[in-house]
Amino acid sequence: SDSIINDFHRALAEMEGHQIAETAISLVFSKYSWENVAQRFEEQMKSWFDK
Repeated sequence: SDSIINDFHRALAEMEGHQIAETAISLVFSKYSWENVAQRFEEQMKSWFDK
């Protein structure tokens, strides 16, 4: 009985950890892709030279 409960809790924790990792990876790739970084760099350069 306790073994089944422990296995169930472990499985849920692994699924939760996997979901957190997937969400983190998605956030990092969406926020820090080369395209986004280059776009922000370009915007910053324009703001410096348009003054």
